[in-house]
Amino acid sequence: MEKKSSKKNILISYFGYEHDQLEYKLQDKTFIASFGKDAKTKGYLSRLSPKDIKRTDIWRPSVALASYPDLKFDDYYLLYSGLKGAMRKTFDEVVEDIEALRPKVNLHIEEMAFKSPWDMVSVFTNLYKFAEAHASEFGAEDTLCYVNCNHGTMQIRESLFMLSQEGKIPGMRILPSPWHDNTKRDYRTPVGSYAKDDPSDFNEAYRKLSRATKRQAKNNGLMEGIFVDKSNTEFLELLDQILFVAQRTKEPILFTGPTGSGKSNLARNIAKTKGLKDKFVSVNCATLGGDPGIIKSELFGHDKGDFTDATETREGRLQQANGGILFLDEIAELPLDSQAMLLTAIETKKFRRPHSTVDIQCDFMLICGTNKDLWEEVKAKRFRLDLLERINTWHFHLPGLAEKERPGYAARRKDIALNCQQVLSEYNKKYSSHLEFASDALRRFIEYAEADTTEWKGNFREFNAMIFRMATFANGLQIELHGVEKEIERTELEQKSYKTDNNDATIATDTPKTTTAQERLPNMSQAIQAPAPTSPLPDASCKFEFLRELLGEKEFNTRRLDELAQLAFVASVCADAKNQADASRRLRMRPNDSKNDSSHLHKYLKKLGLNFGKVKVFAHDLTYTRAREAAGTR
Repeated sequence: MEKKSSKKNILISYFGYEHDQLEYKLQDKTFIASFGKDAKTKGYLSRLSPKDIKRTDIWRPSVALASYPDLKFDDYYLLYSGLKGAMRKTFDEVVEDIEALRPKVNLHIEEMAFKSPWDMVSVFTNLYKFAEAHASEFGAEDTLCYVNCNHGTMQIRESLFMLSQEGKIPGMRILPSPWHDNTKRDYRTPVGSYAKDDPSDFNEAYRKLSRATKRQAKNNGLMEGIFVDKSNTEFLELLDQILFVAQRTKEPILFTGPTGSGKSNLARNIAKTKGLKDKFVSVNCATLGGDPGIIKSELFGHDKGDFTDATETREGRLQQANGGILFLDEIAELPLDSQAMLLTAIETKKFRRPHSTVDIQCDFMLICGTNKDLWEEVKAKRFRLDLLERINTWHFHLPGLAEKERPGYAARRKDIALNCQQVLSEYNKKYSSHLEFASDALRRFIEYAEADTTEWKGNFREFNAMIFRMATFANGLQIELHGVEKEIERTELEQKSYKTDNNDATIATDTPKTTTAQERLPNMSQAIQAPAPTSPLPDASCKFEFLRELLGEKEFNTRRLDELAQLAFVASVCADAKNQADASRRLRMRPNDSKNDSSHLHKYLKKLGLNFGKVKVFAHDLTYTRAREAAGTR
């Protein structure tokens, strides 16, 4: 009597429908012709038709894996994606035949949500998510896994191989084949043959996978919204290290670096690559305010009746992050008593709400961000040493634009040229425009951006804002040199003013004198040519106060400065245009169309609750009023 293994055996395979639907391919002359000089096989297949064979006579890898008497397994995970028509029928037949061959095996059918089986990032992300979801089962000491890495598209095979090689799907690789005894391809032998590949043995074909291919599979998800030039090897290596750590541990990760260096974006991308996008909870500790009670309520929740306004029980952010990722940005701003409660939650995986005796589970991965030196904060007794030691398990410094290039350290200056184009593309997508940099304008802006004297205190936030402002004020289809020069001049004046104000330790608090809209802004052409103010909107928007009446009080107060500037320009064009089509042509809303189409202008105004007639009348009356005032008449 055969001794039953004490280990639980698991088989994992992807439904390789490109082989499983052979009977349908027999009708495809291209498929038959692909055998080329293999006349024997080609002739054999040419003589067959679907009527001549049964599905049980054909080699089908998913079924063949269940046919080997010496291959023992208790659970069979059959993965699939995008089945339609004949493929769905074949899949149902395969499932039926597996269940007939292995009636006692637990067959798990799991669909992979690939955007496309040829999209490397989507494939790897979803297979990684599958491996993470079953990590405790696949990685158990009493479990032996077999994973089939040679069916599906190349992207699926490579991803399964990498997950197997790196231990995310631990165990042996099993390789089924239509070859019989390694002598001939025999599709009419249902079982075929198979081989086992121990993880310690490297498959030569996969070993030659380039580092760039692996980076594309794994890092592209991490780099979403982070534009890195291929020549910036130091920063790419830093991203490699971050991803390597994030995939293999749930221990806390600490990101340090100046404001705007991408800490929040990177934390969010880690959640996506780990398949935890819907379980990502982000908290900016600097915005929680100074009231300790409010901060504790936000992080840990509260019970009904805990305080006057506590009319119902509320979950805290830690509880919401259970099973996912909690990102605490600007963690240095947390009060000391909240730091103590957070430390307990990290170490015990549970916490208690204030005034409660009930333990709440909170098993999450913690990512922290700060622009401060936490060791200096510890010395100043503003941050707990024990908490710092706990969250400092993995520490990565994200460089800002101001940091200079130096050997062995990651920096971002090499990425400036690429980011110019990418940020402008984001602007074009957001506003349905077609702007690009004039060549001399791009050279000038890169020269300014890369200069040692450029401080970049706001890092990529400041960088992005400059490009958005230049794009907003650009007339026609290009950001031209004079627009770049004006933006640089505006930025330098602002920085000079900021330094002067700080040196004098004074802040301007005078309320602006109440004036008419026309006195604040003599005409709309001046609005679009003037450099964009950078003070908060309530003060800076005074230059566009005349739009308050057009938009209405509520709509005006919700609009950003660049949106008001854009509307001012559109209004000035509408005032002089004969009709909506003429205004659209002047604005070049559809520059590549030979047919004049004013739908873009209509949609733009509709979003603001406006129409062409209302804007034209308003702008025309405003210009006429100003002309009369200039002439001294009423």
